[in-house]
Amino acid sequence: MATAGILTIGNEVVDGQITNRNASWLASELVEMGFEVSSHLSVNDNNNEILKALQFLESQCQAIIVTGGLGPTADDLTRQALALWNSSSLQLSESHWAGIQKKLEYRKLTIREGHKTQAEFPQGSTPIDNPKGVAPGFYLKKGLNLVAALPGPPRELHAMWNESLKPVLLQEFKPQRDKKLYTWICLGAPESEIAHIVESVIKDKNLAYGFRLHKPYVEVKIWAPENLTEGLQNIFQKITEGLTEWHIGTSIDNIRSRFYDCLSNYSQVYVVDHLSKGLFLDRLKEYKLPENMRYQTYLEKADEPQFFEKDVCLSVVKALRVDNQSLCIGFFPKSSNSTLIIINDEAIEIDLPRNISSMSQLGQLYTIETLFTEGYKTLKEQNG
Repeated sequence: MATAGILTIGNEVVDGQITNRNASWLASELVEMGFEVSSHLSVNDNNNEILKALQFLESQCQAIIVTGGLGPTADDLTRQALALWNSSSLQLSESHWAGIQKKLEYRKLTIREGHKTQAEFPQGSTPIDNPKGVAPGFYLKKGLNLVAALPGPPRELHAMWNESLKPVLLQEFKPQRDKKLYTWICLGAPESEIAHIVESVIKDKNLAYGFRLHKPYVEVKIWAPENLTEGLQNIFQKITEGLTEWHIGTSIDNIRSRFYDCLSNYSQVYVVDHLSKGLFLDRLKEYKLPENMRYQTYLEKADEPQFFEKDVCLSVVKALRVDNQSLCIGFFPKSSNSTLIIINDEAIEIDLPRNISSMSQLGQLYTIETLFTEGYKTLKEQNG
């Protein structure tokens, strides 16, 4: 079986300031392709540490995926470290430098000398274009190893992986898998209820399965052959039917990222957060905060929480909207166990399940994740 390892570079990851969601996403992608993932490593922005990690991984893995450290600042060392590991030098690609300058000019950003380093690649490497950001990635081969470098922002990494790197890995290693991971993402029911429904269907079916709680989501995981027999298809259909009330998709990242992509359709995005104390902002930062966003959050300091009527919330959000090219989003507590999301002139009223408090973090998370699902549908309708 083809083997793979993942190396994440960045002080903020090692220090715990950022959750390393890239590693889990890449690992699931690699396993889905048929790779055996043997290692996840995270190291600081330090050439010696990066080099030691690469030397360890090359002895364990055929494919090594490196994320982070491709920015324009002095602490972005991935290019230099990979050139050193490959015993080669960095070479400037004039065509990529021209493309980087064009992107920076389009975003009305000042072009600095540091940006030029993003067009430098280790000798013998193949650049990977970045359709969602500025910094290109690259991959290079050394003996039996293939090492690829991708930027850290998930939105950029996902696009480069799907459009460029994944086909290269499939061609290079031709990984084979005997089983595929099937997932159901559920929102609104406790893990025990989801498990009861699933286990009642697959009892005595000799299937490997598991459950994972990503508050407020519950993920159902079943490993089965890629080519499902008619019997397995019937089993999966029964699971889907049993979970209908809560089943919202097959990937948490896809649910969130498709909403995030909608934000780029607007000249300005305004968020008025009377509910989550900035929790929604933290979620967005995981995908790189949009440059066109303005965020205002309010911390509840009163002894008694303040609840809002729908008409008041609509008027607050409506007053902020400048024109049809702007998007206004509002989060508000409506009662002790209900919340409101306002998207321009439309209101989504949410009755929190299981009497969850609207002021609890779980209630806030449920509201935010509802925006990613129901809000996406609303934005698609508003945009025709």
